[in-house]
Parts: sequence; C-alpha cells; structure tokens
Amino acid sequence: MPHRILVPTDFSPSAEAALAHAGALADRFGAPLHLLHVVHQTNTDLYGLGTAEAHTDRLREEAEASARAQLAELAPKRAAQEVHTAVAQDPDGSVRQRPGAH
Repeated sequence: MPHRILVPTDFSPSAEAALAHAGALADRFGAPLHLLHVVHQTNTDLYGLGTAEAHTDRLREEAEASARAQLAELAPKRAAQEVHTAVAQDPDGSVRQRPGAH
C-alpha cells in the first residue's frame, strides 16, 4: 500500500491523465498526492551569452511562479486527497536524462 504518491507534471495532456490515475490510487489507498514540476536551467555560456545571466534568472523566476500557479490550480481538483505541491530546479539537467542513461 503506498504511503504517498509522487506525480511529476509538465502540465501536458499526458500528465493530466497520469494525475487522474494517481488521484484514483490516492483515493483507494488514502495516500496524499505530491505534485512536482521541474524547471530546467539554461546555461547561457553554451551560447556565448554569459551577460544574459540576469535575464535568464528573471525568466527562471517567472517560470517557477507560473508553475506554482498551475500546480495551485491542479490541487483543488484533487480535494478528496491531501495534496502537496513543489517546484524544483534542475541545475545539472539530471532530471531530463533518460532512465538508464546514468
């Protein structure tokens, strides 16, 4: 029996379908849902744009704020369960790597 269910999301239709399935599991087992969105960091040095760092910081902050707002909209739809939300950064790109690529 799961004690908590992690649902990573990119806010796509596939992620919405996964959330619906996870919600059904949470209902069945009385487990809280943890919704997660990962904001990927752009390395401006790769493109010779080192001076653009301040702009990318602002864009990352905006992306995180937008993701938090979207997660907050998803959470009330799952009112039958306890719902936690989080936005995380992926500074080294490890989250984007395919399974088994390590």
